[in-house]
Amino acid sequence: MLLIAEPFDDSSDGTLLSLWHVGGEHRVVKPPCHPHYWSRVEQGDCEAVRKRLLSRPSVTVDMYRVDFPSLVSLDRFRHPEAFESHKRFVDVVACEFGFEWPSDLPSVLAWDIETFTFSPVGVDWRRDAIRSISVWGCLGRVDYKALALEDAVVQTGRDGEFGVCWFVDGEHDESSVIESFLKFVRRFDPDVLAGFNDGDYDVRVLLSRCGSLRIPCRIGRDGGVPYVLSRMFERRGKQREAHVVRVGGRVHLDVYGEVLLDQTLFDLKGRGLNEVAAHFGSCPIDDVNHANIPDDRVAETNLDDARCTFDLAQLYLANLYGLCDYLNVPLNMIVERSPSHVSNWFYGQEFSKLGIVSDGYNKDRFPQIFKRGGKPYQGATVTCLRTGLFRNVEHIDFVSFYPTLMLEYNLSPETVSLVDIKPYSGEYKFQDCGDHTIIEVPDIPKKKGEPNLEVARQFVCRVEKADSVTRNKLKWIREERARLKAEYKATKDEKFQSQQYALKVIQNTLYGYHGTGYALYGNILVAILITALARYHIQQKISELEAKGYKIIEVDTDGLYAVRDTE
Repeated sequence: MLLIAEPFDDSSDGTLLSLWHVGGEHRVVKPPCHPHYWSRVEQGDCEAVRKRLLSRPSVTVDMYRVDFPSLVSLDRFRHPEAFESHKRFVDVVACEFGFEWPSDLPSVLAWDIETFTFSPVGVDWRRDAIRSISVWGCLGRVDYKALALEDAVVQTGRDGEFGVCWFVDGEHDESSVIESFLKFVRRFDPDVLAGFNDGDYDVRVLLSRCGSLRIPCRIGRDGGVPYVLSRMFERRGKQREAHVVRVGGRVHLDVYGEVLLDQTLFDLKGRGLNEVAAHFGSCPIDDVNHANIPDDRVAETNLDDARCTFDLAQLYLANLYGLCDYLNVPLNMIVERSPSHVSNWFYGQEFSKLGIVSDGYNKDRFPQIFKRGGKPYQGATVTCLRTGLFRNVEHIDFVSFYPTLMLEYNLSPETVSLVDIKPYSGEYKFQDCGDHTIIEVPDIPKKKGEPNLEVARQFVCRVEKADSVTRNKLKWIREERARLKAEYKATKDEKFQSQQYALKVIQNTLYGYHGTGYALYGNILVAILITALARYHIQQKISELEAKGYKIIEVDTDGLYAVRDTE
């Protein structure tokens, strides 16, 4: 596993790659290709190639690969009709070559800050002062004696774990606490620095206080100071802000970000550190009010928060390591991924082998579907048909429903194309045409939660029968997950559990990817067919059960609850 890969432009050598390896080795190398894009127009330093466009994958066309010496020159001379020209260079290298690299597992250090809060409205990183700083890690390859732990509270844990806390008291001021922490990080030299929502608060407090006290906050392996990147984005119609922390030569993991992505936590009322840690069995301290920690318990509480953060970091990192292995991308790219990145790498790597180029985002290739705004297609069946008290309820569930539909119907970006959009009839039709199948499905998008009958329509799609990228990969994922589960059952080695979960993440991201407008390799028709066919098979099951005397209570996407009618 490679720790970090980042491109940069050199004034004499053009675009280079800065590579950090687990353990701290740093190399600057020439990338295996120049920054480039694909074009139908001959331009500058280019090479004639034969490619297939994603919108017409059955047709091979003449194109040009246009190379540039640097990322700056690509941006400056980008042709308006170029394909994949906005693709990040690290993604280009990941898709066309991969970043496979053998290594040990990274060393991890979790940290947490407690503060004196002076704002009348709650915590404020601009005004708060540091009360204590704690870290938690595992000794591993680190020499315990070299860590210089004088004037600190040290606590040991299981399997070589230990924590350290520095706190402000009569003998130690805020400056000495900060300097001790910075010195420790440099000596411990972790590959991964983990916090819980620390990009929004802890890192900013540390930088603010270092600035006020004129302490160089140099904890990067390159001697640099960490910095916070803020990115605005829209989700579900609301503007949101995400913070990415960069520490030179180290991967920063905000565990809170992984918690928010964890769909297994749907039954938790909150996603705070203590609640999530308790859910996973870390047994956090629960008899202290974190808004008003007594002086005699600040070290204990701060250390416990760092320990819980470390436990959660190890839990989620195990899954991220599996993603790194299967997608051949560095850890920093996995940690900083957006929802679409995993699927971009998944399809980009396979389409690169097949010579398929994306000719625009999903919304560009299907403007007639995306132009109306809102969700462009109808979702799965979610409805409650009966209320009350029921006994002897039966639950019928379609296992891995959406991936199974993609596999069985061969739904993939390169196999599904639009034949026609017809007036709404509510019918499903399937026609076998030899080398392809014609599938017609009804679709009623919702508007403000209600069916929008004004745009009700029938989608008629052609689906090729030749095994697709999606079908082949999902078949392999199923077989590999079964093997890994068997290995885990036999050995109880958590590595196998993490690897099978990583494959589950990959297969479960595909449906949502095809429904988003900015999916580089997305096909909205795939998402439309998946949900429509899900509705079709659920209705088939409902009719089958009702014929056997069942009453349907509730239907939710991939399953239903029913009770046998005894009246």
